[in-house]
Amino acid sequence: MNESNQKIMVASVLALVVIAIVFSLLVLQKLERITQVAERTDLRIEKIAKATAPVGAAAVGKGIDVIQKINTEEMSKAASEGIKEIGNAAKGRFLKHIEKKKEGKK
Repeated sequence: MNESNQKIMVASVLALVVIAIVFSLLVLQKLERITQVAERTDLRIEKIAKATAPVGAAAVGKGIDVIQKINTEEMSKAASEGIKEIGNAAKGRFLKHIEKKKEGKK
């Protein structure tokens, strides 16, 4: 290998090293920007969560109060009465239907 070829190779290697360094610096800048955006987003989400936490806790508290105030005995009586009414209505309709059938045969 002659001296001019060696100089060209050394210059090429140096150019590649410089290009690699520049590329890695650009990548590091992009990664830093991505990290900053992620941190800002995390802070915003944290602020929102802190701001809405009392509302969520109050809603859960009210829901528990409502559930505790439910009188299951009254609900079961109301449900039983409703079912009885539905059964009586169905029975009445069935009896009317049978009466109509009887009248139609006579």
